[in-house]
Amino acid sequence: MKLQAALVGLFVLSGSVDNVFAIPECCQGVCTNTHDPSIIRRDDGKYFRFSTGNKIAIHSASDISGSWEYLGAALPNNSTIKLPGNDDLWAPDVNKVGDTYFLYYSVSSFGKQNSAIGIAQSKTMEPGSWSDVGSTGVTSDASKRYNAIDPNLFLVGSQYYLNFGSYWHGLHQTPMESVPVKASGNAPYQLVYASREVVEAAFEFAYNGYYYMFYSKGSCCGYLQKRPKKGEEYRVLVCRSTSPTGGFMDKSGKDCRKDGGTIVLESHSFVYGPGGQGVFDDPKHGPVIYYHYVDTRKGYGDGDKLFGWNKLDFSSGWPVIIEPKKDSTATDLSNAIEERYACKSFLSTPVPDETLKEILRLTQRGPTSFNVQPYACILVREMKDRERLAEAMMDSNARKVKEAPVVAVFAADLEPTKRVPRLQMLAHDNGASVDFVNNMPHVIRLFSGEGLVPSIFRAIISTAVSPLRPAPSNVSTEAWAFKQTAFVAATFLYAAQAHGLATCPMEGFDQIRVRNLLDIPDRYGVPVIIALGHANPAVKPDKRSARLSPTEVFFDGKFGHSIEKLFTEK
Repeated sequence: MKLQAALVGLFVLSGSVDNVFAIPECCQGVCTNTHDPSIIRRDDGKYFRFSTGNKIAIHSASDISGSWEYLGAALPNNSTIKLPGNDDLWAPDVNKVGDTYFLYYSVSSFGKQNSAIGIAQSKTMEPGSWSDVGSTGVTSDASKRYNAIDPNLFLVGSQYYLNFGSYWHGLHQTPMESVPVKASGNAPYQLVYASREVVEAAFEFAYNGYYYMFYSKGSCCGYLQKRPKKGEEYRVLVCRSTSPTGGFMDKSGKDCRKDGGTIVLESHSFVYGPGGQGVFDDPKHGPVIYYHYVDTRKGYGDGDKLFGWNKLDFSSGWPVIIEPKKDSTATDLSNAIEERYACKSFLSTPVPDETLKEILRLTQRGPTSFNVQPYACILVREMKDRERLAEAMMDSNARKVKEAPVVAVFAADLEPTKRVPRLQMLAHDNGASVDFVNNMPHVIRLFSGEGLVPSIFRAIISTAVSPLRPAPSNVSTEAWAFKQTAFVAATFLYAAQAHGLATCPMEGFDQIRVRNLLDIPDRYGVPVIIALGHANPAVKPDKRSARLSPTEVFFDGKFGHSIEKLFTEK
């Protein structure tokens, strides 16, 4: 099923403004380098994202929020269209036509009119399945009033139309053949025009009896080298009509061929230059707008473009961006770190299985030395089991374990070499070198200090060899395993916070009782137990806990050397 998309237009200062802009919703997984995204949902529920660059990059996820995974290139062997730029394809637009997926793309060079719109086809959208068909017949050169870039296929009844353009003379449309591989031959006609700045990235979306033309306006790229005047960077606009082929007006009634256009999204907060957008009616989230943008906290490079999305409200007849729900929407990592605290009281509201699975999946990405992963995590979810576990907890921790719907007990493996055969197999299958695989047992013994002989050997080299060359620190196997498990437990904390859930890490418990209650083998120690659930709003802290000043914990170059200048310079 095609997720109907509508690329969002960015606006000039003279365009009418009707929104208070919201920050993007959560994006998990690979959300970077996503210029000109196109989203489509396959019939089996799998989402695909296509974007400019990397021979049309393909990502997939189970939801528009992610977790996005890079799959590969749609056209690794370039386009068959014989024009400059056929190895750097732009602005994909993917649609399902019958039982086949059509990928429209642009072949062009920046600032040139020597352009063409091409098409590729696939039955599955997976990498390796795309076959390039070549040009649609929609082309341009210096003799044309438009530029044949940024395609968008739109279906009305049984008639297909291709919206495109244009950089030159606004947005255009042309009818396509019944199987929309080629243009019908009719001359393209203009839909939107702006006398100042450029407009491009047309995308048409039908909703509640209207046809909405979303498009991008302003300067899209090169922000790292030179940023445009304020208000002239990329931004999203929309026009509306009762006809799919013309008569588009903005909210004030101004003709969109005469500088009309209502702003949907522009730079605000940390969001800069949003555009290249689309809109579709998501079966889970309702009408959704998606786009690329620059996060000013992270970088202005073209390769820094992030994937953003928001829900849309059409109740007024015009698209208005909905503010993300802070109590349930996953935030970015910065917000997760800022907002996390040790929750003192939990509601009994269950944690959805899908949310828990995603938190655990992210937790597994936590770092451990040599990827040894010397830990186990027991999830205690049944009330009777949590009541038993509470008997091993100290003071108020017992109450938290009873309240929280999920209690994660992290256990550290004190005999990590027993994992070596499995780890060697994984490393081999993942392409590790033969030397790395063969040396894994020796390296793990050396760093973990497991066993009497390795422990003695490490103690010797730590004291005798260290003055001559670097050597591992002489710490106990328990300390080493607890350290690795702590990395993973911290990942669990922030993955949970990013999904709007509260946590409380606890070390006040009887480790022997915990092991006995949960049948944890003696080879494991238990460094931390984490309660997970929805925070009781009546017990949330009024303010965050105090922290030492940065200059008390961070030093410049050597211990004790002040780094105050870093925090005082503007």
